[in-house]
Amino acid sequence: MSSILTEEIDNIYQFKDKDCFFRSHFKKLLASNYKYYGIKTAVLHKAAERIAQKLSLEEMMKLEPLDYEELTLLGLAIVYSNSPFEEKLKGVDYFLSINDNWAASDIVANSIKVKDKVFFDYLVGLLDKDIWHVKFAINAFMFHYLNEEFLDDVLNVLVKVDSEDNFVVKAVASFLAEAYLQYPQQIVEFIDTAPITMKALRAMLVKVRLSKRIPEENKELLEEIYKDVICRRATLLK
Repeated sequence: MSSILTEEIDNIYQFKDKDCFFRSHFKKLLASNYKYYGIKTAVLHKAAERIAQKLSLEEMMKLEPLDYEELTLLGLAIVYSNSPFEEKLKGVDYFLSINDNWAASDIVANSIKVKDKVFFDYLVGLLDKDIWHVKFAINAFMFHYLNEEFLDDVLNVLVKVDSEDNFVVKAVASFLAEAYLQYPQQIVEFIDTAPITMKALRAMLVKVRLSKRIPEENKELLEEIYKDVICRRATLLK
């Protein structure tokens, strides 16, 4: 029997409105085992709001998505659920247990609007799990906790992330590059002393070089700090 997720996707397809769909090249970037049809995120948000009005959180956690759109739709419906936030996090756990791609992870992480200590501690707990849990946590840190109140706390937990996985490395690099734009002095001090992986440092440097928002003098300063870190770490290996 068709699930409510499939019904919503089928309803979207009936209209065949080109404004509802991405171009097909996005499928190659997605790298998911789920089938992908290209429905735009804004359309999925609206469908998720309808599902959240019809199903309880417990009912949502019994659904098994068949494609990328259904997976994302489920994650968003969980976010829009009227359940208490700590209960809603159980739904997020379920979403993360079946997720296998960066796009759905980023969309759901960005859609959670809570920015308190409860959610922060929940995200810290994800850092000991698989790459999709870790990436979700790091991106949620960037979306919701890149501010003066939480920056030091986030940096203190980022040093524990030693994964060489490309998705995790890019997430760490993205956070640090964005933080460098807003808090350059704190990030310079962090990079100069913190034992984060060289792979993440290199990826961050690339993002900073390509950024049009970061002043040239700050880019040059980061280049010098990076070179100094390389030299010091090479000396320690001798």
